[in-house]
Amino acid sequence: MRSIAIACEKGGVGKTTIAVGLACGLADRGSRVLLVDTDHQAAATRWLGREHLPGLTRAFSGQLPLERLIQPSCARGVSLVPASTSLVTLERTLDGDPHALFHLRDAVDELDRDAFDYLIFDTPPSLGIVVNSVLCAVQEVIVPVEARPMGLAGLRRILATAGRIQRRYHPGLSEPRIVISRANHTAVSKTVEAQVRKQYGARVFPTAIAERIAVARASGMNRPASVHDAGGPVARNFQQFAAEVDRIEVLPPIGRGAKRPRPTVRGATAPTPQP
Repeated sequence: MRSIAIACEKGGVGKTTIAVGLACGLADRGSRVLLVDTDHQAAATRWLGREHLPGLTRAFSGQLPLERLIQPSCARGVSLVPASTSLVTLERTLDGDPHALFHLRDAVDELDRDAFDYLIFDTPPSLGIVVNSVLCAVQEVIVPVEARPMGLAGLRRILATAGRIQRRYHPGLSEPRIVISRANHTAVSKTVEAQVRKQYGARVFPTAIAERIAVARASGMNRPASVHDAGGPVARNFQQFAAEVDRIEVLPPIGRGAKRPRPTVRGATAPTPQP
């Protein structure tokens, strides 16, 4: 089972659109996908036809297995762990817990790895305890970068955070990859995309996620964009992106098979990296 976080500190870059679209695209290729919505706003949860439920906060605090939170979704081949509104108070809930960053990792480890091919996390636009816990629990990170002049604003910080997590707590975390989001045919969009591709090279997926009105319409109908636009350009866009994700060669975690360390963390969050 591959585990992937869709993460970026900046809001409005299309994290949820990409998380849900990727999940549906992978399911269309025959994969069994579990999407975990860790954003208390629960947008991914609603897109997949469910409402937020209590419980996920308890998984972050080591009190409840993720397996007990899994729900069916409206998308074929995609299961869901719905968001909980109480995630907004998680920082306070875990204050002083020396193992705060590792409870979610343990919950992921307890999942039946033969039940799903992919585990995808939609994350909130922050670098707090939720995102740091997710980074400690996954193998891979995909960072959406909006094709706008301010699109690079959150990229460097999430890359620095992932690097800090990898060095201090999770040596098996792969180097983050980047996907261009909300791309269009304007000169500004093309310039930003070219800049990102020049600077980060092969770490950027060939497929860019286009900005389309069908995505907004699907959101209003609480349906995944690739389902609402089945057979249309949105669905094809995500199917192409999913194919690229599916083909990526994933480096094995460092020290696979060895017992991973549980270092004591002061407070509930990992150190905030310097920009």
